[in-house]
Amino acid sequence: MVVDLNEHEANTGDRFDPSRTGLDHLAFNVPSYDALVAWIDHLDAEGVTHSPIRIIDGVGEAFDLCDPDGVPIELWHMDRSGKWANHVRQKLAASRSDPQF
Repeated sequence: MVVDLNEHEANTGDRFDPSRTGLDHLAFNVPSYDALVAWIDHLDAEGVTHSPIRIIDGVGEAFDLCDPDGVPIELWHMDRSGKWANHVRQKLAASRSDPQF
């Protein structure tokens, strides 16, 4: 899979608005919860602002960020089976109680 992002020099500089006709947001699936955490770590190292990981019951976990134009981007670990839900809740609870996080 290839994702091609372009910047158009003729753009007037208006910020993205998801309520206008066009793209609302862009979402990518990652293969595991650990891959989701690895993306968080990478974005933190690069100084990119993002939301915390949230659990969407019955679906998986996700977090959000915006590209430089303000387009919302979501990264997901899709877990429709629910097999990871308890595992993720435990990891999130541990990270909140561990002062190194």
